[in-house]
Amino acid sequence: MSKTIVIIGAGPGVGLAVARRFGAEGYKVALLARDKERLEELVAQLKSEGIEAASFPVNVLDDNLKNTLEDVKAHFGRIDVLEFGVGVRMDLMRKPREMDIENISYFIDLNILSVVTAVQAVLPEMLERKSGSILFTLPPSAKKPIMFAGGFSVTGGALVHYIEMLHKDLAQDHIFVGVVYISGSVYTTDQAPTKAPAHLPEGIPFVSAKEVAQAHWDLHTKKEGYEAFTGDWDKIYSLPGFN
Repeated sequence: MSKTIVIIGAGPGVGLAVARRFGAEGYKVALLARDKERLEELVAQLKSEGIEAASFPVNVLDDNLKNTLEDVKAHFGRIDVLEFGVGVRMDLMRKPREMDIENISYFIDLNILSVVTAVQAVLPEMLERKSGSILFTLPPSAKKPIMFAGGFSVTGGALVHYIEMLHKDLAQDHIFVGVVYISGSVYTTDQAPTKAPAHLPEGIPFVSAKEVAQAHWDLHTKKEGYEAFTGDWDKIYSLPGFN
């Protein structure tokens, strides 16, 4: 029986790379994100490469996420792998002294409530089958605080604890939970860029989207530990504003 991976927060970078990596192994791919047109473009790319894929537009902060995942099951029959890697809005980053209730509420919705919603939507059938993987893609600020990313660091830290507990709790039922950290700026070309994006400092390390996707595949298949690190952790935290 063919298997299905759901990619929440799918985009042309890591999301597409993960879709291609799992699709190359015969997985069907469900792409979830807000932008319907971009999702359709990604689906067309995957289909041109012989990968069966479908798009499911949704905002993870809305109440429709659970229903959308039910739509995925109805379309593909089952969900075997869930990958959660929603992008972070840079305009909502705050230093700790600048965080307020509205700001932290956004990150609670993003990093806690939407994650638990997604996990609970796929977990019952995984438990019934005694198989499946739940994977996360996170920036380093979830693992170690970055000053300008106050709200994400606070709630990302809670998410990291949730991932660790899920990993330990679900292992007895043969369900794998893991996380890939990206310490750098993601690129999708064959060669790494020579200049940092305008919103990031010079000297930031670069990370290939293919490398991140391979890290997810290795976690899913080898199950050697539950954390994988891509990019350059030490270099990230040596940059101005990152420590």
